[in-house]
Amino acid sequence: MERILLRNRQDLSGQQFGRLAVQYPVEIRRNRHVVYVCRCACGTMRRVTNSNLTSGHTASCGCANPEATSDANGTHYQRRTSLYGRWRAMVDACERPKATNAAYYRDKGIRVCARWRRSFEDFAADVGAPVPGLILGRLDKEGDFEPDNVAWMPRKGVSKASPVRAAVQPERPTCELIC
Repeated sequence: MERILLRNRQDLSGQQFGRLAVQYPVEIRRNRHVVYVCRCACGTMRRVTNSNLTSGHTASCGCANPEATSDANGTHYQRRTSLYGRWRAMVDACERPKATNAAYYRDKGIRVCARWRRSFEDFAADVGAPVPGLILGRLDKEGDFEPDNVAWMPRKGVSKASPVRAAVQPERPTCELIC
């Protein structure tokens, strides 16, 4: 690539923008933007305009995009897991007045403990990974969703007649959150 002479323009050569180290200018476009060759921290060479560098729009060759996407989705990186879906449904049913199953949870006074409501990570640490063939249910069907009142239970004996499915366990009534 051929270097160009910048007349009356700020030269960004030698500066660092995110993971990109500006090497030299190679083109001035019709819109007066200067295109620079930049070396990313991963070693890739990219052509980037001065406006994208100075605005922060482009801070890497693209190698940082998966990390940035994960950060934007939350610190737990599990938004697409079944456990996250169960947690979200539990919080919605107990906290959102317009949730489809709020009549069976929120309207009956059933709540999610504050620690779980604030943090999926805390919920996941307390209940563990989902076990195939088991559901997350409450041991006391009148109690709230809290660490001492939930457990993974067999799906056997779950009544399909009620919107809130009662899991049958000897001597301990339970309730499943529909997820």
